[in-house]
Amino acid sequence: MQTKQNTPLWATLLFNLILSVFITLLLTAPAISFLDSHVVGYPHDGFEYVFKMDWFYETLIERHISPANFDHLQYPYTETNHYITASPLIYTLSLPVVRHWGPLQTYNIFLLACFVLNWVCAAALAHRFVPSPIFTSVAGAVFAFNANIFAHAVGGHMGQVFAFLVPLSVLFLLRLWHKPNLRHSLLAGITFGLYVLTDLKIVAYVAIPLLGFFMLYWGIVDRKQWNKARLLYLGVTAVVIAVIVLPFLTPLFIDKVQGNLAYFKTDVPATKHAADLLAFFIPSPEHPLFKNWQGLNELGTRLALPGWHENIFFLGWATLALAAFAAFQNRKDKAVMYFATVVLIGCIFMLGPALKVNEKIYSIPLPYALIQKLPFYEWGRTPGRIATLVMLHLGMLAAIGVNALVEKIRWSSLKPVVGLLFLFLLLFEHLYTWPMPLGAATVPTFMQEIAADSSDYALLELPMWEYRCDRYQLYYAAYHHHPITGSVVSRRSLEAEESMHAIERIVMPTNGLDVHANLSPLDIRYVVFYPFCAEDTQTLTAQQDYVEAQLGTPAYQDEWITVYSVFDSP
Repeated sequence: MQTKQNTPLWATLLFNLILSVFITLLLTAPAISFLDSHVVGYPHDGFEYVFKMDWFYETLIERHISPANFDHLQYPYTETNHYITASPLIYTLSLPVVRHWGPLQTYNIFLLACFVLNWVCAAALAHRFVPSPIFTSVAGAVFAFNANIFAHAVGGHMGQVFAFLVPLSVLFLLRLWHKPNLRHSLLAGITFGLYVLTDLKIVAYVAIPLLGFFMLYWGIVDRKQWNKARLLYLGVTAVVIAVIVLPFLTPLFIDKVQGNLAYFKTDVPATKHAADLLAFFIPSPEHPLFKNWQGLNELGTRLALPGWHENIFFLGWATLALAAFAAFQNRKDKAVMYFATVVLIGCIFMLGPALKVNEKIYSIPLPYALIQKLPFYEWGRTPGRIATLVMLHLGMLAAIGVNALVEKIRWSSLKPVVGLLFLFLLLFEHLYTWPMPLGAATVPTFMQEIAADSSDYALLELPMWEYRCDRYQLYYAAYHHHPITGSVVSRRSLEAEESMHAIERIVMPTNGLDVHANLSPLDIRYVVFYPFCAEDTQTLTAQQDYVEAQLGTPAYQDEWITVYSVFDSP
């Protein structure tokens, strides 16, 4: 299905750019006013991306070393972290922005820009199938603001939100398949290759399924179209992808083969972050209207609780109805059936290794039970992340459905009005929350002071093992640039955790060790406590009392942190 276009592509893109900027500012309000003082979304994994943006800038621009030389976390342990350099795209693009606005504003700008780019690129794909810019905007809206991707944005999962290369990859793959030539093969290879470098989780849950679904479907349905030209240019695309990704992924592959990454295998069952069958039909428990519907809200909360931002899988009631109408109306069209096939198979993939209904897991094995046995998939625990692919193709179907319905209207002047009404209906049902939550990103005065100190020393920060505190420790580390004894980016090796335990034993009251005598030789100058985010306050209080008894009164204290100086102790 390729519709004859009355509107040039540039006009469609301009219309969607203007509309998507307006909608983004509206649905993420009041974020635009707090880019330099808050993190957009909850103070969660967004801080990890802030740290990594700063880390790439510090290592590449200031220290002229590879970001894989990881020496600022889990101090004094150091390691070569090829996981972080296997996904360099976002951080490389952020370098000039970090230089001018710093990592926090850069993260916020990138996150908001992703909504606009996702919308516009999905509209570019839809332009191939629907004639009006308004109808293409339906596809853009569903892809950019569906509840799943909005939940990931609120949770700070930049890699999942940075998805505009997905519709571009599909667009250029379709062009390559239907009109094989060098230009299309290069564009398909470049867009797909760059997307692979976004995030390793994306490779497993979006990139590989995208390429697999595409080649299987079109290779079977259009099998009579195989010829030497198509094979040649598909081969060119494969070479381009390999040239882009292999320099970054090969060190990780070598580490995997050598058995150095066994700690990446997760003990978290994939069912935890797989979709519950009911979750496809239940809106966000934070939806500004539906959260007031008690029974619906309680069910949505229960379904989301295992992972919250990871476990929002609402497909949209109106979106599903429009998609079903489009598939039925165009059931003989290969492209429409391709979209429908990806949605169906993708939803099965999202269900994980076993069927889960209303939080009850049934002993009914699903295809993902086999997929998770493949190399590298044993690292994964989030099959629901294929929702990015599902929602793109569902959005295409919704746009085609709206177009088919509106075309039945006799009065031409009403068609754009009805199209816009459908657009805002879909945006409303997919709302994850509103207004956009903002996380406080105030940097304590102490952290500002040591940021100006170029001396080489480290910080022991407690608690060491609580995730919420860990995120703040990463954020402050991006500001002061001194090594810290804990924290984590992606996964921690056993050796790193042993190092952390060894440091923590020094400040455990039950061990009776001399804090000053043990920390000074390690060049650990300060012990920093984070009481505001600690859950195990009893242990933290005991550690703080022990440290204070040996190091004296705090060198600094505010509502966020309490700091003790090792070198200035009595």
